[in-house]
Order: sequence, then C-alpha cells, then structure tokens
Amino acid sequence: MAQTYTQWDSGNKQLLELQQSLDKEEFLLGGQVGPRSALEPVIYDFFCHHFGSRQATDLHLTAFLSAVLKFKGQHPKIRVFARLLGVGEEPMPRRAADFYLALLNRIHARAGPLVAEAAEGYSQV
Repeated sequence: MAQTYTQWDSGNKQLLELQQSLDKEEFLLGGQVGPRSALEPVIYDFFCHHFGSRQATDLHLTAFLSAVLKFKGQHPKIRVFARLLGVGEEPMPRRAADFYLALLNRIHARAGPLVAEAAEGYSQV
C-alpha cells in the first residue's frame, strides 16, 4: 500500500512540475499578459540608450515620429505602430494592444531571431 501511495505522490509531483513548466512557458511566450510599461517611455529609453545625450535623443526621436506620421499610410506595420503610440490616429484600445503585443511576442519567441528583419529591413512574419 505504501508503494502505491509513493507512486501516486510521485505522479502528482510530476504533473505539478509539468503544469508549472507550461505556465512559465506561456508567460515567457506572451500567453499571459503581465504588467508592462507604456510604449512611449520604453521607446524614449531606447533612444536615450542608443544616442546618449538628451539633445541627440530628442532630435532623433522627433525625426522618427515625423517619419511614422509621414509614412503610416504606406505600410500596415507603420500604421499599426502609429496606432499603438496614438500618433496621428485614434489610439489602439488597451486590450487590443495587449493582445497584439502578446501575439508578436509569441511569434518571435517561437520563430527565433529574425535576422533578415533586423539586418535587411524586411519581415518574414
């Protein structure tokens, strides 16, 4: 009888570990939306880190946002990005933005690094 209990206990432990592993994967792959920062400060921090000084950051960020406004009608990705930022159009609803970003996160996590997108400027997704 004790052996049966040990086997049952061991089986439940394995199931619990499997569930915890699946939950962790879902969270890491964007299946669960956790707390996240607003997009605007993240972009500003990226530009600050990339360009260093506040003056250079402001200059390049202004040029970048001007380009987003100028070219949003020419490409769907730019249009979606503008909506995520709320630049020049009605902003994307928060739930829609969370879903979209979680979906992109999952695609990129499962597809691995998209070298062509980063190096050559086009996307395979």
